Amino acid sequence: MKQGLGRGAAALMVAVAAGLASPWAAASWGLAMRDSPARDFDDEDTRQFLAAVRQVLDAPSPPQPLEWRNQATGAGGSLLVIGQPKRQGFVECRRVRSTVYSRRRQGQPQVWTACREDSGGSWKLVSAN
Repeated sequence: MKQGLGRGAAALMVAVAAGLASPWAAASWGLAMRDSPARDFDDEDTRQFLAAVRQVLDAPSPPQPLEWRNQATGAGGSLLVIGQPKRQGFVECRRVRSTVYSRRRQGQPQVWTACREDSGGSWKLVSAN
């Protein structure tokens, strides 16, 4: 069953479901994505985006660009790790540039950083700008 999330909720749900967001970071992520094509995402678009986010964050170095596309809806995007900053309290961080699009909207690149506190742990969104 398709059910659109609308108004940036898709990106927010992805961040929360992926373990990428504390409550304050989830709010930041939602604000950053509110006017993006993610507001047009349906459940399958969100699932595919989430899978792409996890794949790019867990990929070994050197970073490779990752493209995803839902043929059924025309939604898709690209992700690329553009850095691995050091953050106090985290063992690993990834700075990612992502762009999403829908059949109705072309998105602008967003840059965000996700970190994890221990090897193999879940990623947490620490900044979205």
